[in-house]
Amino acid sequence: MKIFLIAYMLLLVSCTKSRETVVDLPSVDTIPSEPIPQETDTITRIEVILNDSVKLKYPKVAYDGFARWFKTMQSKKIMPPDAALQNFVALDDYNDIQIYFTSEVGQDDFYMLYAYFLQQVNGVEKYSKERHALFSAFRILNKLRWYYEYGGTYFGHMHDRIYGYAEFSITTIDKDLSNNTNIDKEKNTFLSDLKKVYIQNLKEDGNTLLKDKPKREKEMVKMIDEMGAYITNAYQLKEVKQFYADHYGYWM
Repeated sequence: MKIFLIAYMLLLVSCTKSRETVVDLPSVDTIPSEPIPQETDTITRIEVILNDSVKLKYPKVAYDGFARWFKTMQSKKIMPPDAALQNFVALDDYNDIQIYFTSEVGQDDFYMLYAYFLQQVNGVEKYSKERHALFSAFRILNKLRWYYEYGGTYFGHMHDRIYGYAEFSITTIDKDLSNNTNIDKEKNTFLSDLKKVYIQNLKEDGNTLLKDKPKREKEMVKMIDEMGAYITNAYQLKEVKQFYADHYGYWM
């Protein structure tokens, strides 16, 4: 009976990965690995590596089912990650594997595996610079709000789901905009507005001691400048502004 219970619990566990803390930023390594089967006593897992070397391990049944779903979705229309997740959980054909992707952590895994498969469609090497720039800028925006809010589970989940959002941005890339680097005025306005809104909210924040506010203001301004350094063309600026508006923009 003990052996049966242990095996059953393992089957119910969602996909696992080597998690990073929310403050970590990506390296320049943007080449995912080929899937690697891993045999264990109870289940075969598939390991893939995403663009900053984070390892994902999926039960083979979940990986194979996801691959079937992704192929069908791709043949019709590649959906953005939020809509893709809604589509996946609404289909009875995948009831047997939805247990792996429907918890909060399981949804994180969904976004990351979505990003992995979409990278193969977009081209890993072809868009490595654009991918790294968008991924990094999105991560810093998430880190900025995480820092201001003194943490929160939302930002931990977003830390992983950003893989999916950034990869979908690569799917919709506009070559004319990506070739347009004459963005100084619009970019500086966006960065300036971000700084103003965070500084103003910090001034009004009753959760931060007065003596700590100058240091926190300096740190937030530094993050915004770091994020801005990744924005070098009009397409990146458009996507970063949209990402901010979609997920953190209720201040602007």
